[in-house]
Parts: sequence; structure tokens; C-alpha cells
Amino acid sequence: MQHYVQIHPILIPYINDLIAGKSENERVFDIFQLQDWLRLHPQPMKHTTGKLEVKDLRKFTEQKSDELGFADANKNFIMSHGVSSINWTSYKQFLPENVYKKYMEYWKDVKLV
Repeated sequence: MQHYVQIHPILIPYINDLIAGKSENERVFDIFQLQDWLRLHPQPMKHTTGKLEVKDLRKFTEQKSDELGFADANKNFIMSHGVSSINWTSYKQFLPENVYKKYMEYWKDVKLV
């Protein structure tokens, strides 16, 4: 499902650096490049003995959202949880600015970097 993805404001300078000099058709993020980078540059996880994997980013978002109390339809929309049902395709039509506003209510004070 194609939809808007919320970006925490603290990440904007880093993303601007990534897109500087790229053409509009060029991808900025590539899942396979990220997987390769994580394999070559293992990032230890704080509370387990493992190393960070791409799948852990979604897990973090889910768990941190629950911890913050951001456990509603907006979170499910951002995470694409169960959004193929008739309820989502016919009734739940979120405006990007409203989803972002709700996201920031819960995530604004989270230190990501």
C-alpha cells in the first residue's frame, strides 16, 4: 500500500544530506543497501546480545509506539497494519497532515539520534 510516511523532524537534516545532488528519479533509501550496510557495520543492540537488523526497525516503532500510548488507527496506518480490509479501503481515509499531527503528539520528545 502506498501512503505517506511520517518523518521525525530531527531526521530532516540527515535526509537533506542524503538527497543532496540526487535526481528526482533516484532512490534515497534501498532496503538491500541498508541490509548490506548493517551486515558490514554491525550495530549492537542495547538490551539483547544480538545486532540490529532491518526488521528490528519496525519492531522498535511498534513497541515504542505502544510504550508512548500511540496505539490507535493512526499508528496502524503508519505501520500498514491490517490496512487491506474493507474498513480501511472504504471508510478510513486519513489526511497526511492529521496523521502527522497525531504522530508528533506522541513521538515529538523521543530522542532518535
